[in-house]
Amino acid sequence: MNIPLETWRQQIGYNPYHFWQQANNLVPVVSACNTLVYQYAWQGLDAAGRDDIQQAISEAHATMREYLNYRVGTAHVSKRIQYPLTTTDQWETWQANGRFKSVNVGEGYLKALGVPVFTPLEEETPVTYSDTDGDGLNDTFTIVATIPAGLTYERLAVTFAEADWLDGWERSEAEVRPVNISITGATATITGASWLLIRPIRYEGVAKTQFNPNDVTLATNAFAQTLNVYALSTDGTGQQVDTAPVVLHYERNWRGWWGAYFACPDSVYITNATITGEGDTAVLNVPASGGIRDARRGVVSFAHWQQPDRVTIRYKAGAEFAELGEHNIHSGEWQKTVAILAAARLTNRVCACDTANRRLWDWQFDRARAAGANNEQYTISERDLSNPFGTRAGEIYAWNKVKHLALVRAFTI
Repeated sequence: MNIPLETWRQQIGYNPYHFWQQANNLVPVVSACNTLVYQYAWQGLDAAGRDDIQQAISEAHATMREYLNYRVGTAHVSKRIQYPLTTTDQWETWQANGRFKSVNVGEGYLKALGVPVFTPLEEETPVTYSDTDGDGLNDTFTIVATIPAGLTYERLAVTFAEADWLDGWERSEAEVRPVNISITGATATITGASWLLIRPIRYEGVAKTQFNPNDVTLATNAFAQTLNVYALSTDGTGQQVDTAPVVLHYERNWRGWWGAYFACPDSVYITNATITGEGDTAVLNVPASGGIRDARRGVVSFAHWQQPDRVTIRYKAGAEFAELGEHNIHSGEWQKTVAILAAARLTNRVCACDTANRRLWDWQFDRARAAGANNEQYTISERDLSNPFGTRAGEIYAWNKVKHLALVRAFTI
């Protein structure tokens, strides 16, 4: 799960109402350098939109995952992997130690095998807006939901109502973050910043819409009036091709193997197999269960019918943003690091002037610059000059965090 846009905004220090396209007489736009941020760059005047920032955040997460060998922020993943076939016997599925052969999913810190499940708890829950600091602006939204006893806040997800979504969105893309959750018995009180609740579909217009942060009634059709509350879990019990934690794919001549289906282990659900493609391109897809053999390195084991050509693994993985386990390996101020790297990678500025937000300018400054407009010259260490992230200040900062927290394999000589 990527960091929220709101976290990036907080790190850069941009006006929250202006960043979320809102202004009125209490928070007016009085400078061309610190103006409203729109959803897309084409809606502004050569200034980055929130969509550009979101893409920069995704790129920052991907870059860090490549070098850390695990993702920052947990996410549910479905990955198809080439199976390590032996060259001698397609029926030989055992290793010398008597175990089935395992696969590595290519990233560490696996949490669970399975698919994400959003269980509805409260749908179309009414939203209440309030001014908690007495400055005349609505700054807080509140909803109250009834939840099962014992459910912890980490498993709760708050989303926009489906009528407010964009076409093609997944439920996770409609999530409202960050929020504060207080649980008393079976009652969850959820609060957050009101500027987050402009209905996403209202950002899509060609016209440059300016929203009034105090016009939160249904009549304006701008702010969300209801939200949905879900319990998010990982289901590893599925036995169908589209729900099983593991799917075995047979691309070779599997037709002659049907006679041996009775020899399948109980955790290989051959009766639920499907066939995709035709003729020589046909693939037999067999759902199966699996287990995490090494969570830290990302090794997954599972039972076989015969050795597959490929295998699909569905899992949840990643380091929690506030996780302090594994000898504090995750305590790297992850949200701040991702936000700074994303700021450094942003192609356009969210405003026209450097002076409008000095912090963004600082992180984007290239430390390897040798001759600027005023013939300025800067020195940079050889270590920072060879930084694989780049030589901008934010890239150097992020690399200095990442390089000490990566998962690496040990070896002996």
